[in-house]
Amino acid sequence: MYLNPNLFFLIKDGQFVVWDYLHHTQFTLEPDYMERLRLWGEGKIESLSTIDRELEEAKLIAKEPFIQQE
Repeated sequence: MYLNPNLFFLIKDGQFVVWDYLHHTQFTLEPDYMERLRLWGEGKIESLSTIDRELEEAKLIAKEPFIQQE
C-alpha cells in the first residue's frame, strides 16, 4: 500500500485532522487510524486490517502509487 503524498496533518482542539489538499477532503482521525498511517509511512505494515480498508476507501492509502500533481 502507498501513503497518499497529498496529505497535511494538523492537531486541532486535541483532534487529529488529515487534509487531502488535492481532493479537498478532510477527516478527523481516531488515534488508531493516525498510528496506522504513520506505520504505513514507515513501511512497517505486513498485513491489512479493517482500519486499512477504511483508509483506502477514504483515499488516504492505495494499492497503486498516487499520481502527484505539480
